[in-house]
Amino acid sequence: MPEGTRRPACVIAVVAVALLTSACVKADVGLTVHADDQIDGNIVMAVDRGFAPPGGQAPDALLDQVSQRVFHGTATGSHTEPYADPEYVGRRVTIQGMSLLDFNRGTGDGGLKIVHQGGQFRLSGTVDTANLAPAPGQSPTATSERIARTFDVVIRVTFPGAVTQANGQVSGDTVTWRPRLGQRLALSAVADDGPGPPVWLLPVVLLAGAVALGGLVVRRLRAPSPPADRAA
Repeated sequence: MPEGTRRPACVIAVVAVALLTSACVKADVGLTVHADDQIDGNIVMAVDRGFAPPGGQAPDALLDQVSQRVFHGTATGSHTEPYADPEYVGRRVTIQGMSLLDFNRGTGDGGLKIVHQGGQFRLSGTVDTANLAPAPGQSPTATSERIARTFDVVIRVTFPGAVTQANGQVSGDTVTWRPRLGQRLALSAVADDGPGPPVWLLPVVLLAGAVALGGLVVRRLRAPSPPADRAA
């Protein structure tokens, strides 16, 4: 790689680390999974306005570096547009009607994966910022504690059915994760693929019905026969 190409890349990487370690990063991932294996949602990746050109947007290369470190392998979507709020600037990726197959391919190794199997959706993925925390043995400082409090990363996934297992906060059919700076968080969730009773419940219902029917038959067999009518 030519020297002129390596230098900007190194500068961008250094700035990205500076952003992360000063809690100047915003990552907001909101996804909705549908029963027909389609997924919709928005992914916002932004940096502090102080790192963007005056009146401009954060450079794409810088956002790519931040994305790789905070939420590796963010899927490409059907539409990308600039994002801005009073504190951050960046980009918003809109996902609309994307198949789970395409979504999983887009997130790459280590990225968020959602698999539909056996009447359930299974989610996995990793958010890893462990290498950005103070070295082991170092006492936390006021600055490091402030960074941990203000690191703004949120991941929300809504499923079409009830959530049966998750290591995030569950509210209805939605699971929310809020990774902390310096944490390696393995995301995990399992949800039914529809609002009806889960697939595993059907065998239980059938078994209970069979037991009840068997009990009824046994009771009838044990019941005494009515006396025969006597001739008048």
